[in-house]
Amino acid sequence: MTQGWRVFVLIAAVAAFIAPAAAQGPADRFGRFAEHDPDSEIVLDFSVWTEMLRAIVYDVGMSDRYIPKGRIIETGSRVTGQSTSRYRTEGNRVIFHLLEDFHLEALSAYRADLTALPDQVSLARLNKDQQLAYWLNLHNVIVIDEIAKRYPMRALNRVRMDDGEILHDSVVATIEGVPLTLTDIRNNIVGRYWDTPLAMYGFYYGAIGGPSLQARAFTGSSLRPVLSRNAREYVNALRGVENSEYTLRVSQIYFDNQRLFPNWPEDLFAHLDAFADEDVSALVETADRVRAIPFEWDIADMTNGAGECGGGIRRNVQQDISSGPGGGAASLASCTPLPPTARNLTIEVQQRRLRLIRDGALGRVVITDVATEDEDHSRSGGASGSLVGQSEREPEG
Repeated sequence: MTQGWRVFVLIAAVAAFIAPAAAQGPADRFGRFAEHDPDSEIVLDFSVWTEMLRAIVYDVGMSDRYIPKGRIIETGSRVTGQSTSRYRTEGNRVIFHLLEDFHLEALSAYRADLTALPDQVSLARLNKDQQLAYWLNLHNVIVIDEIAKRYPMRALNRVRMDDGEILHDSVVATIEGVPLTLTDIRNNIVGRYWDTPLAMYGFYYGAIGGPSLQARAFTGSSLRPVLSRNAREYVNALRGVENSEYTLRVSQIYFDNQRLFPNWPEDLFAHLDAFADEDVSALVETADRVRAIPFEWDIADMTNGAGECGGGIRRNVQQDISSGPGGGAASLASCTPLPPTARNLTIEVQQRRLRLIRDGALGRVVITDVATEDEDHSRSGGASGSLVGQSEREPEG
């Protein structure tokens, strides 16, 4: 792997480069991750991860809260592998069906670099924004890497890892000597030491029910605008907020993070209303109780877990062509970059965009303070995207 696939650390203070590991308390193995240096000038550069994400993320845009009716059926067939989820057109997708062996090697190498980074620069020597960017990116790299290794798959909560646990409950990394699961990163580290609901929108679950994956890495200087954009997409999507006779139905992730809304559900209503568009805001304002929407574990990919060839993947294409019945031509025809399930998704996404144009929704101007490339490499503690020292109870949308 070339040096370009490595995690680079920009050092403003050379003396802060190598730091001794923080002592681990015997009663709480996560306590070491509470330490940080608010005056740190160490900046982590995740530009390589941004390059990867731009290559593999398909942006489906904002939801228009339209519930798909039926499924698109291929001519001459009543069979379709398309998802039946009412949220199947929401949330950005990863093109897992096009990843080849060298893509997987690059993902695994970058994951290894991120995992090893705290052995070079102790996390305790970073400020909190740099730390949060690290945890969000590490979590999402691991999710994509683990799914890519096992693809194709459909329901992520049914796939077992080598230790018998599902993906999010399996030990997937050891950071500064502490074995961690994805759930640990979300709940026992970020959820515990970052008192902000915005952070929950940075985690990619690999499933339709979770927050959307953006085609850019998180950086210490751009946390607020990027997380706010994710929050707005999620709150205004059906998988985030629905309504049923004065009962607001919200994603299960809000219940999983209920500790961030101590005056429940009023604090949750205030948080949702801060990001809600007019129609969702009306639902929030008329609600007097709340219940959870069952989390949708269907994979957030392009083919609903069917793979490139309706169950195969690119690494097996040549074998399918040479050994399939009826000769290679017929087998090759079904192994296209845009198989029927992926084509159906793009059709539905395009139909949604046409509806938005028809309804004039694309005429609205939404201003977000997105950090520039120069800002991404500036000291995060003074950047406008910082989350440090700011209350997120009623964030600006």
